[in-house]
Amino acid sequence: MNPAVTSTRCVRVAVVAVVATSFFTDVHARPPENEQDDRLTADERHLIGDLTRRQMPELVETLLAGRSESLQPYIARAYGQVGLSLLDPALRSAFCEKSLEWFRRCLPALDNASRLSDEVQRVESAEWLVEYADLVVRHECATDLDNYELTSGLDFNRARLTDRLREAGKRYGQADDVLRPLVMGLRTQEEKYLLLGLTERIERLAEGRMLSAAWVEVYLGMVSEPSAPGRGAHLADALAGFDQVARDSRDKDRKYNALIGAGVALRESGRANEAASSLERVIVSTADTSVVARARYEKVRTLLASGQFDAARDEIKALSALSRFPDAVGATFYFRLAPLLEAHSYALQSAARVENSPEMLRLRETAMEKFATIAKQGGPWPGIVETYLSNLSGPTKSLTQMSVEELRTSALRWMAKSKYAEAVPILSELTSRKQSTAEDSLNLGVCLFQIQKLADAAAHFEKAEIAGSGDVSDRAAEYAYRCRKKLVQDTKNRESLRALARTALRLASLHGSNSLAAEAAYAAGVAFQEAGDYAEARKAYLEVGQDNPKYWWARRGIAECLSADSELVTLHRENAASRRDAAMEWARLVEGLSAGKPVGIEAVPSSWVTEARLQAAALFAHDRVGDYPKALELLRELPENLDARVIRLRCHRMVGDMAAASNELNGLLNERDRAKSAPAIMGMIADIQRQAAKFSASARSSDVEKFAAQALPILEKVGAWLGEERQEYNTIRSVRVSVLRAAGRASEALEDAEKLVVAEPDNGNRLQMAALLLEQIAQTAAPSERSALFNRAEAYWARLLEDPTLRDIAPQIYWEARYQWLLHQVRHGKAADVIKAIEAERAWFPELGGPPWQGKLVELMETARSSGVSKP
Repeated sequence: MNPAVTSTRCVRVAVVAVVATSFFTDVHARPPENEQDDRLTADERHLIGDLTRRQMPELVETLLAGRSESLQPYIARAYGQVGLSLLDPALRSAFCEKSLEWFRRCLPALDNASRLSDEVQRVESAEWLVEYADLVVRHECATDLDNYELTSGLDFNRARLTDRLREAGKRYGQADDVLRPLVMGLRTQEEKYLLLGLTERIERLAEGRMLSAAWVEVYLGMVSEPSAPGRGAHLADALAGFDQVARDSRDKDRKYNALIGAGVALRESGRANEAASSLERVIVSTADTSVVARARYEKVRTLLASGQFDAARDEIKALSALSRFPDAVGATFYFRLAPLLEAHSYALQSAARVENSPEMLRLRETAMEKFATIAKQGGPWPGIVETYLSNLSGPTKSLTQMSVEELRTSALRWMAKSKYAEAVPILSELTSRKQSTAEDSLNLGVCLFQIQKLADAAAHFEKAEIAGSGDVSDRAAEYAYRCRKKLVQDTKNRESLRALARTALRLASLHGSNSLAAEAAYAAGVAFQEAGDYAEARKAYLEVGQDNPKYWWARRGIAECLSADSELVTLHRENAASRRDAAMEWARLVEGLSAGKPVGIEAVPSSWVTEARLQAAALFAHDRVGDYPKALELLRELPENLDARVIRLRCHRMVGDMAAASNELNGLLNERDRAKSAPAIMGMIADIQRQAAKFSASARSSDVEKFAAQALPILEKVGAWLGEERQEYNTIRSVRVSVLRAAGRASEALEDAEKLVVAEPDNGNRLQMAALLLEQIAQTAAPSERSALFNRAEAYWARLLEDPTLRDIAPQIYWEARYQWLLHQVRHGKAADVIKAIEAERAWFPELGGPPWQGKLVELMETARSSGVSKP
């Protein structure tokens, strides 16, 4: 590439790191007045700052060169600050080189900076390390990074750039070692650091270091070979750093910078959709135009990487349109790259088409025309264009005319150049031939994986695993598993989960020597479980042996699947056996975890035993299981646990031990933290409501009376605990109505029900309950009282029907209210009106609400017809 390009670029690295290193000038140029420095006087510090601002680093060197070695970083800082501020390339380079030379003299001393006992000296040492690392990135790496961007990674000095980035990363890491105890000190010794004037200085330095280090990590990931060991770790570390700065920083410019960095890290990790989302947050923000331009540029790269060529070209137009804004001068580098990216988009798109197809030739021709236009600008552009054009060369023979060996050789050549998109159509043709091998399918899977066509890649890996043997089959099984995992991360639907589970089972059962086999055995169960295939999940979990680090995770998974299965059963029918099986599995988990874990098994969270006890006890205490003593035995170890109290209270009630039940209820009500106890108490109330509903359809019996005798005192206590001003109080009163009604004490229930109607006049459930109770009481009332009671019930039904939305939002309540109100109209002798009303309803709603109301309304209409003419 033409080296002259460095004189025309807009220093891309400076744009990347400008926010990340903002502390470089505002913290160091003017140290706090109260900073203790026994090496320089206050006058000397001010003099050095003044000489630096006046761009005279040579005089700083003259002032300090003959003095203590501990003062040499001040010389390095002066040259660095001045050098990075200069526009003249030659002078800028000379001063930056001088700065690096002085910094490197100081490195042996800085290597031990974390051992210093003086906080001020440690902060200063961390600053030196960060400044040195920043300078390596902004000066030494700049040309290679620019070349990487200008040529889309086709032509740059990978080895040199990687070495320099690693050097910067090492120094950022050393700075982190120094800063971590200081950051912790800010939390534990706040007053001390405030008195030293270090608080804000440490915070800004730590945050700036994190952001700059994240950029180094993302660069290392970008410039590595896609399959290079450690590439994923670099990108993951970068993303973690960017995410933390974007989340915690109070500086909006740093937040935008971190969001852009996160977008780049996500893109390089193959997570294009998430990358675009992160970059879009900057694009739609209030950031400066130059920052938005940078975000749009990275979005173009993201779209190109994911094969969205038309969308990328639309984004290029939007990027170019920003150049007319006055504050866009800092993004000149990206505006200059826009036409180059457009031409490159056609080249990439042509490479994704079948070799020598009409569409491929048309796209290639368009790319060449646009590249030719760029080359006519002269300067460095012809050399840059030549780099792209050399990458456009490919086989001249059509794929169908090439032999198997020619196809294989051509594909391997493209793969050696990391041109995976170019290799895909060749390998596709090759694998369609009878003479192809399992390794050809493996190579096609690798290429498809590299261009993020993960589903196709997984299919070819699985084909290679089945057809191949030895190392080829082992590698294919591992790669297929990795692909399926990535697909699940990107799109967690049931089919992708099942596909992952099947692939994981093959890896675990047929390729046991693979390092991922143990993980895959457990992952198969997790995938089946998340897909809702609980029986299959249990089978997979049972294959996880005691030597597997995830053994206890698998045991817990079996218990979870049994619990989920028992819940599914209840959608169709109650099955006590399924609940008991789940309860027993949770109980076995408690026993196993309490006994200790086998050697080599990962430690489980300490909360697991408690959770397992609660799960088992809740299942044993269920109505359909009813093993209350077993539930109480499991909860003996959890005397103060709120959830355990609720279950114990229920168990004691069910076995008739009301003294113990009262103690548990008092424990709940005496809990100091009401926010903790309230949900548990209201959960217990919901349990009573469910029991009342179960009894409501039954005839009055000793069981119902016993239930009411137990439930009513509890409701009374909880109601007093809540107080009438609390919103939950009406819930307690409503449950009390249900309990009284179930117990046949309708008159008492009506008193509370009508109070609820007054408290919540628009609540349809309250109106319905009051109406039903009045209907029930009227049936057995004395004849002289019956009419008045029916009239009160009729009034409640009428109020319900005043709601125009009732039929849509609560159809069962509507048709019940409609039937009951019309029944009262028959009572009043308005038969003709009733007939017309029902016929009108049937005209619009032929099913009349379905069973049972359809039959009741038809019967009512016949009754009205047989009763004669209605009263006027």
